[in-house]
Amino acid sequence: MKDLKKTANRQDIDVSEDTRLNEIILEKEINHLQKKRHKKSSLNAQTQWATHGETISKYWSKVNSPKSPRDVIHRLNIPHTSRYTTKSEEMAEIAKTYHDEIQTKDTMIDEDTKVRARRKALAEIPEAQKLKAPPEQMNKTLRDEDILEALMSSKSGTAAGLDGIPYDLWKLLHKQYTETNENNKPAFNIIKTLTLVINDIQTHGVTANSPFTVGWMCPLYKKKRQN
Repeated sequence: MKDLKKTANRQDIDVSEDTRLNEIILEKEINHLQKKRHKKSSLNAQTQWATHGETISKYWSKVNSPKSPRDVIHRLNIPHTSRYTTKSEEMAEIAKTYHDEIQTKDTMIDEDTKVRARRKALAEIPEAQKLKAPPEQMNKTLRDEDILEALMSSKSGTAAGLDGIPYDLWKLLHKQYTETNENNKPAFNIIKTLTLVINDIQTHGVTANSPFTVGWMCPLYKKKRQN
C-alpha cells in the first residue's frame, strides 16, 4: 500500500509509461491480496461455526450476544484551559491524572459523614438488587463453600486485578485438587488457600501501599483513529 501511494505521488506519473504500468501492477497485486485475505477470513469463520456453532461455548455466546455500541470519546478538555485535545496519548494522560486525583480527594472526612453517605447510597439500591442475606452475615468470615461458589460463578476468560491470572486457572487447580484428593494423594487445596488469604484481609485489612485493590483503565483506540 505504501509503494502504491509512493508511485501515485510521483511527479512523472502522467508522462512516464513505466510509472503508470507499475501503479497498475501494484493495484492488481493489492486487490489480489485483499481478496485472498477476505476469503481466508470467510473460511475461518465457516470453520469456527461448523466446529462450535451448534454447541454452547464461549464462541457461541460471543456470536449470539448483542453487540452494544461503545461510547467513543473524540476529544477531551485540557484541564485549566479552554482548549481540547484529540491526540490519544494526551487524552490517556488526562484521564489517568483525573482518576489518580479523585482517589485522594476528600479523604479527610469524619466517620459520621461516611456512615450517612453509605446509608444514602445503599437506600438508592433497588429492592430487587439487594442481597437477601441478613446484615449480621456480613460480619462473618467467609467459608470454603463461599469461596468455591464465588469461583464457580466467576466468568471464565477473565481475570481480577492486574495480576493477569484468569479465573480458569483457579478452577483448574481446584479440579486437579479434587481428582487427586479422591485418590488419597497429597494435593494443593487452592480453595482453602484462597479462603485463608481472604479471611486474613477481612480481619486485618490489606497491607499499606498494597496493590491488592488496584485497577486499571485501558483506552481502546478505534482502528485508523489512533491520533
